[in-house]
Amino acid sequence: MKFILPSKTTMEWRSVIRKAVAVAAAAACLTLGGWRAGTAGIGPLTAAAVPEGALLTIDGYPVPKEEFQLFLQEERALTAAYFSKTYGAEADAEFWKREFAGQTPNDYGKKKALNKLLTVKMQAILLHERGLAGDISYGKLAAEREKVNARRAEQLRADEIFYGLTEFDEPTYYAYIAAQRLGDLVQSQYELTAPADQQLKELYEKAPERYAAPPVYTCRISYYDGGEETVVLTAGSISKEDSYGQLIYQKLGSISPGETLPQVNYLGREAAATLLSVEQPEVGFGQARESLRREWAQQELWALLQQRIAAAAIKLDQRQYDAIGFD
Repeated sequence: MKFILPSKTTMEWRSVIRKAVAVAAAAACLTLGGWRAGTAGIGPLTAAAVPEGALLTIDGYPVPKEEFQLFLQEERALTAAYFSKTYGAEADAEFWKREFAGQTPNDYGKKKALNKLLTVKMQAILLHERGLAGDISYGKLAAEREKVNARRAEQLRADEIFYGLTEFDEPTYYAYIAAQRLGDLVQSQYELTAPADQQLKELYEKAPERYAAPPVYTCRISYYDGGEETVVLTAGSISKEDSYGQLIYQKLGSISPGETLPQVNYLGREAAATLLSVEQPEVGFGQARESLRREWAQQELWALLQQRIAAAAIKLDQRQYDAIGFD
């Protein structure tokens, strides 16, 4: 019998990279429109000779075709959906090479993939420069994936308990490592930054409602087997193991005072929960200070990423790049 603790599915792990990249790219306001001539979003992209086995280099760090293709495959469905919605395009045999408003789906998807690759790779480069990551090459990552899979296969054979997937494919493991690196980079920036209280206060005063504490619900629990009671539910009053209690707390946020949630399970008994009142506790600057420090560090990090990407020296094997596509 094999014992594997619950974990994210393969598709859930793949979504990690999309979320991490979306946050970073949006914050850095990146774009690859008109990339051949260079843009305000990225540094000059030069068609030039690159090291053997590489498709491009970013500040001297080589990126092989296989690494780029991981991002490209993530764009396939998104690109098809975009052209279908924007131009009513049908995914026939000529779809990827047909021009729509001066661009083909093939070129559009490749630019999007290159943009996201650049963002994620620059995160790894910064981490490496800070001494918090060793070899960040794709080859090293692929070798580590093989070791992890071999170790997990051995654990399965030995009936050992472990957390996570039994085996990582390439995109899933890349997403897993990219998410770890981004978390380490954010933590590093938090430790490096030292904003003054006045700076944090100005950030807080822009939108104090963003730092509000979770709501407090007062509700009447009417048990179907008889009896009722009035309870106060807060985010911290319900055990994380109490999935039914957590579900009630979440659903109370979707109704107004006077409305009722039928068919709930409260402390093991079937009941109806009527919301009596909602209190939104205020959080002052002092209580929000830690969250503000982390937000400040993230903003500094995104600004730094934008600066580094804009100044990056990017060399591309144009012939190899042109030969890559969805079809």
